[in-house]
Amino acid sequence: MPNNNGKARLGVIASKRCMSKAVTRNKCKRMVREIFRLHPLKDTSVDVVVQVRNFSTLSAVAQRIELIRLFSQLEVLCERSLLS
Repeated sequence: MPNNNGKARLGVIASKRCMSKAVTRNKCKRMVREIFRLHPLKDTSVDVVVQVRNFSTLSAVAQRIELIRLFSQLEVLCERSLLS
């Protein structure tokens, strides 16, 4: 969702229903924020909301690869919408 802030913002949702332990929820949130910080998407002005669901079924490497893939897809969508 575009914003007038001039930079990308991130919201992370990790519910108790999907992950019962707070330690797991916080770890997932930290990982999403770190990947978002390192990804070049930060140069666009959009609001991104990530809802984490059952992340514990994947290994840590697979989680990072999946997040990078998703942020790359989002970057392509943002570029397309800016060109239109």
